Amino acid sequence: MENQQFFFDEAIKMYFNLRQSKLERPTIIYIVISANGMKTKISTNVKVYPSQWNYKQYKAIISHRLTELDNHNNTIVNSKLNECIIAFNQAKDYLCQNTTALNQKIDIIKKYIYKVTMSKKRTEPPFHWIFRKLREKTIKESSKTTEYRILKSFQEYLNNSNINLDNWDKLNLDLLINYREYLKTRTNRQGKLDEVSTRNQKIKKIIEYAKLAEKEELIDLKKSRISLYEFEKDLRGNNNQIVLKEDEIKAILEVELTGDKEKVRDLFIFQYYIGQRYSDIEQITKDRIQEYKGKKYCILKQKKTGKLAEIILHQRAIDILEKYNYKLPQINIYKCDRDIKSIAKEAGIKGKEIISEQRGYEIKESEKERWELIGTHTSRRSFITHSIAQGKSRIDTQRQSGHSTENSLNKYIKDKDISFIEKRIDREIEEEEEKGKSSNVEFDSTIIDKLINEAKEKFIQNTINEAKEVLTMLGAQSYEFQDIYDIEALHRLMSYKYESKLLNVGIPIETIKGIYNTREKTLYEKAEAIQKLYNEAINKTK
Repeated sequence: MENQQFFFDEAIKMYFNLRQSKLERPTIIYIVISANGMKTKISTNVKVYPSQWNYKQYKAIISHRLTELDNHNNTIVNSKLNECIIAFNQAKDYLCQNTTALNQKIDIIKKYIYKVTMSKKRTEPPFHWIFRKLREKTIKESSKTTEYRILKSFQEYLNNSNINLDNWDKLNLDLLINYREYLKTRTNRQGKLDEVSTRNQKIKKIIEYAKLAEKEELIDLKKSRISLYEFEKDLRGNNNQIVLKEDEIKAILEVELTGDKEKVRDLFIFQYYIGQRYSDIEQITKDRIQEYKGKKYCILKQKKTGKLAEIILHQRAIDILEKYNYKLPQINIYKCDRDIKSIAKEAGIKGKEIISEQRGYEIKESEKERWELIGTHTSRRSFITHSIAQGKSRIDTQRQSGHSTENSLNKYIKDKDISFIEKRIDREIEEEEEKGKSSNVEFDSTIIDKLINEAKEKFIQNTINEAKEVLTMLGAQSYEFQDIYDIEALHRLMSYKYESKLLNVGIPIETIKGIYNTREKTLYEKAEAIQKLYNEAINKTK
């Protein structure tokens, strides 16, 4: 370089470029260093939506037309880009003062820029890390915006309390408790204090990110005692959750609607007739529906709990599926919750309800119209209450709804609802009418004996058919049992099938007999229990 001129600004240029400019999702921003006809790319490790990138000024757009979350993300981008520009200029100053290093100019520039882009995660402030994780989430933008507001509430608390959360050690149990007490006195955008469920949701989100940080060894939840946090209990009970009467369901079903409102109503009615959460109804598609003895059903794994729900499809539910060619409309749940209220009002649902609100430190009662309290979950609650009120067993209702325990099911049942007393009266009237009909018919002993024998034969035949179906499920060949019509012989064959399969994998005979001799279980349930035991034993040997 001693006999050559070198003009830095002419020979070396730096600018920013997008990795993929035609995407509809955020893309990485690269630093491009151009020198001697060669281009070197360095990732800035920040992303931007291509539609929010100013290609002339090489920076992310900040605008009142964008959402608050977009502007927040783009501010972080521009801050990082400014740091890269400063690092590039520092490298330039060094090279201008040390001309002997110009032969390694690209390596030296990289070294300076890497100090900005390759900073260790442990030195990244918690909120920078949290917002970065939020940007990386593959969820709907509306969900990101909601989550951003929740996190922003915590950030505002820290700012108002002059707490500098510059490292993970400061995120601990005491901080969360103080934040909870702060929320009890802080009004929200509607000028009201947050309800218990809202406060719990805000703190739950902070803990969720703390758990993610623990996986990257940024925080120890035991040391910080965050794992000991106890969420507030809602003292209001279930009185705010209403159950629709059958005539109210009918009114919603029959009200004349068009456009999105018609779709929202159909989704609500569909939920009611299958008893599922709104988030699970999209799983019910034509290819998942099966049929048995003319009844259509499907089995799905619920998103919230991972539990299985065994859903027998009501004809009205099938009609709605057919109406939309087995592809139910996809409408935002918040819109559905909002629209179903106005639909219920149009349908003429009236009446006052006393509700409790637990805001801050107080529980207050207020009066609201029934239609104001209706949401998408009202349909699921109404299904469960009506199912029990109509006399269906709790276990069958539980299998349809997907609740894992009877206690969790009971929380949905409005025992004080008028549906229960009305259904009891209906059943008593029906029983009295049946007794009245039977009292007018005279039977002689021959007819009675004939009816009893027919009932016995039908029971025995059903038991034999069930036993043969269970044998098929256990892998028995049809020739082994097709000519057997003695139930005891079929039971012995099943017992042999169980024992031969289970003893071969090392399961004690006492365990097998313990399941097989249980009186509380049906033949199907015994077979399923033993099949499960067999599968577990096989998996252990693999």
